[in-house]
Amino acid sequence: SRHKGGSRERCMHELHIESKEEAVFVVLKDEVTLEISAALRKEIEAALSDQDFNVVVVDMSAISLMDSSGIGLLVSLNTNLQAAGKKLFLLRPSFYVMKTLELVRLGQFFSIANDEEELAALFQDTAGSPNEASDAEEGETLEETLESLGDFAPDAPQ
Repeated sequence: SRHKGGSRERCMHELHIESKEEAVFVVLKDEVTLEISAALRKEIEAALSDQDFNVVVVDMSAISLMDSSGIGLLVSLNTNLQAAGKKLFLLRPSFYVMKTLELVRLGQFFSIANDEEELAALFQDTAGSPNEASDAEEGETLEETLESLGDFAPDAPQ
């Protein structure tokens, strides 16, 4: 029994969400900036709350601009999903998104697929044994990076 209006697809100007089997596909478009990041986060969290899934795939091929609040959105989503034993995959991140992630040294923090074939391989890995060990070494660098960005972590003491 779904709540009223809880369809399997939701749309906003910069956001499209669709469920397929055990995955939720989120398509982000245009600019992911401070002006819309909070609204995007709420919309994504609301969509995920009434879905049964193991993996979230965020298609980032149509993003033309992403600031630190957009990175914060991805980091937060990834952290929350990992805590729940679920996975986040970034699909076809645009050149601009990759440059931004590399700039803040987060390129290795995310599971990234540049095409459908790489995405299928990530799904295969997920079906196998979960291996979290590779993330352990990144921890300190990630914390330092997030601290230096600071402006998108409202719950961090300043």
